[in-house]
Amino acid sequence: MLVLPEEAIDITFDCFRQGIYFLIEKGEVVYIGRSKNVMHRVMQHRHHYNQKMQGSSAEEASRPAIKFSRVAFIHEPSQNRRIALEAALIVTYQPKYNQKFLGASLEKFDARALLERIGLARQDE
Repeated sequence: MLVLPEEAIDITFDCFRQGIYFLIEKGEVVYIGRSKNVMHRVMQHRHHYNQKMQGSSAEEASRPAIKFSRVAFIHEPSQNRRIALEAALIVTYQPKYNQKFLGASLEKFDARALLERIGLARQDE
């Protein structure tokens, strides 16, 4: 069962705030990102996926097309906290499309301590 941080909410189409977003497919977090405008960034992901599926995406051909059916979001106005939180969540969830921090251990990065300090530790650990 997918357990997201308590602050994570499903995204709505009027969500143009800054924060961390989770792209989710079949109950699995497949990508975690951060943005100053989450909705715009999510729409870029969707457009890229649609273009790749139509076979017409020459731009960024090496970037994977991420299939997702759900988006969750944590509002975070602080850029420094967004950077740290994104890294900690990637280490914790290990999404298959995130290249940064994949393979990093919680001990090496101490992601769990960071998440606990800002109140976003996963409850199932």
